[in-house]
Amino acid sequence: MGISPQVAEPSVQSAATTFGIDAIREKQHEQYLQSAYKIINIFKDKLFKFWLQIDFIYRLTGYKKVEDQLVKNLHSLTKAVLEKKRIAKENEVLPDTKTNTSGLKYKAFLDLLIDLSADGVFTEKQIREQTEIILTTGFETTSTQLTFTMLLLGAHPDAQEKLYQELLEILGPERDVGKYDLNKLIYTNAVVMESLRIFPIIPFVLRCIDQDVKLKNYTMNAGSYCIIFPLIPNVSAKDKKGDQFRPERWLNDDSCSSQDFAAFGLGKRSCIGKTYAMTAMKVMLAHFIRRYRVRADMSQLQLSADFVLKPVSGHEISIERRHSSSAL
Repeated sequence: MGISPQVAEPSVQSAATTFGIDAIREKQHEQYLQSAYKIINIFKDKLFKFWLQIDFIYRLTGYKKVEDQLVKNLHSLTKAVLEKKRIAKENEVLPDTKTNTSGLKYKAFLDLLIDLSADGVFTEKQIREQTEIILTTGFETTSTQLTFTMLLLGAHPDAQEKLYQELLEILGPERDVGKYDLNKLIYTNAVVMESLRIFPIIPFVLRCIDQDVKLKNYTMNAGSYCIIFPLIPNVSAKDKKGDQFRPERWLNDDSCSSQDFAAFGLGKRSCIGKTYAMTAMKVMLAHFIRRYRVRADMSQLQLSADFVLKPVSGHEISIERRHSSSAL
């Protein structure tokens, strides 16, 4: 069976943390995600059905009308969130800083964005885009990436044992993960990075070319679009074993360059939630692997790539409690 660890991602329940307001009802978020998935499917159709790239045919088939309505649906929720947040700040209904269970003060994600816009760092359009990214990509990306990580660890018991031993050495059998532990979990970080390298959760990234880009035998013209497949730069041509799961490659600066690593995107539009996702996955692994041993068979693994890359069949996994003969 496949597993999909449920993690605390920016969803309805955590909107107060992410946005600093109780702004998103469950029905609203569900409609938002449905619109996001539908518009991605339209873009896929437009990519592979070349005739839809002709504006007249695109409009004639009704795709354009559907796209416009879906975009309107997406923008409406973002607009509602931003308006509610600004009203709350103006009326001082909500404090700028909040306190979590550990007593540490923090600013909500949306407060930081609005502060940056006031300083001229972000435009109104950029704030809306970043908010939409969090609303959309925070839905199932981290949990699905953890599924791939568990499958890889289950299929590579030696790597799993090294991870387990590091966790025991740094954290002991029960202690929670503290802020300063994260930098000490060297092999844990390597495991997560290797999982992202082999199975980048976002299978492709669309980008608009804002200026002519000259390649060796071709020029990408300004105003055109390109597709980036993160898996390609993630596999170095110098590494003859690039298709193998080997976390140790991240312990050697010569064998794997983070400069070419594209699992979180590259440049100014790279994933805004990278730090959160990496921290969440390390903490989750630290608690899970210290309690359970994972075994997996990926020999017949088949994947689906729509909004995110997913395992859909051909994978088996079992979870066994450590120091116990009873399997879950």
